[in-house]
Amino acid sequence: GGAGAADAETARGHLEQALRHDPTHPTALAALEAAARRRGDNDALAALLRRRVDAVVGDLDDARLLIVLELAELERKLGRAAEAVPLLERAVRQRPDDVRVIGPLADLYAAAGRRTDAAPLYQRLADDARAASAFDSAAPHAPHFLPSGRATIFRVLVSEMLDARPRARATVVGEDRDVFHV
Repeated sequence: GGAGAADAETARGHLEQALRHDPTHPTALAALEAAARRRGDNDALAALLRRRVDAVVGDLDDARLLIVLELAELERKLGRAAEAVPLLERAVRQRPDDVRVIGPLADLYAAAGRRTDAAPLYQRLADDARAASAFDSAAPHAPHFLPSGRATIFRVLVSEMLDARPRARATVVGEDRDVFHV
């Protein structure tokens, strides 16, 4: 009811005040992020995650990488793919072989209309998936080799590749993490 909402707003005000004094206050950030998630407020959540990402100095450990990946995905969902690209470009410079970064970066490039930047990354992921399949025929769909991308992007890219080279062979990694040989 009304009293609970007022209490939540008061608490949120106190947490935001704590962030004004210390922009990286971990308890305040965590509580405000949790509240934004509960409300489904992706704009507020993205702003809070961006604070944490901007505070990262040095190498990305796995925990920080997950924050960067979540922020990039939120920005994509909010229609701000182009603004999120630098986040993952920085991450891929630090982790050039990490498919958890390569796939989402390819997706951001595609969402931002940068297909020529996305295509080599998708090709690399397909090559990795093909290598994984050849290496371990019992598990050709190993999820750690596959991107988080959308099937539509793959269909468009494969269509364009086959239009340009009708006799070419392609490997497509779908949104459902299945590998298709075309």
